[in-house]
Amino acid sequence: MFNIEKMLREQEKLDNLILKKCNILNFEAVQNKVALALLVEVSELANEVQSFKYWKLSKQIDLAKVKEEYSDGIHFLNSISFYYQLSNLIPFKVISPDINEQFRAVFISIAEFMKKPSKESILEVYSLYLGIAKLLNISNEEIEKSYFEKNLINQKRAKGSY
Repeated sequence: MFNIEKMLREQEKLDNLILKKCNILNFEAVQNKVALALLVEVSELANEVQSFKYWKLSKQIDLAKVKEEYSDGIHFLNSISFYYQLSNLIPFKVISPDINEQFRAVFISIAEFMKKPSKESILEVYSLYLGIAKLLNISNEEIEKSYFEKNLINQKRAKGSY
């Protein structure tokens, strides 16, 4: 289980800052865009992990970049999770030791959420996404550390002209 309570508090601050800056009245107005952004971030993570690149013989994987991309996905998941009032404890769900199958499951679950948004469907996405961290040997502490580091950057961007 992964406790997202502290991250959700910080995410609420960031989301409120962004919504106010962009003159958006509520999360419902951007929910579909946030889900699409999550899909893009998971794709960027897969690109950094490079596991699907069967044609590439030499894969130089930058673990710091992988963690940064992973935390970008966590930001969007936390935005959606806060809106749906998810429990603070999220289970890790690994469906296969094959990371490509795990990515595939995450993509499918995001698509399902986009078709029919619900608390249950975003919990499934989050659990599967945490499964990616488990397969990449990224600890809970590393997830939180990367999240809070990136959150500071995102808050500075939101206060500026990003």
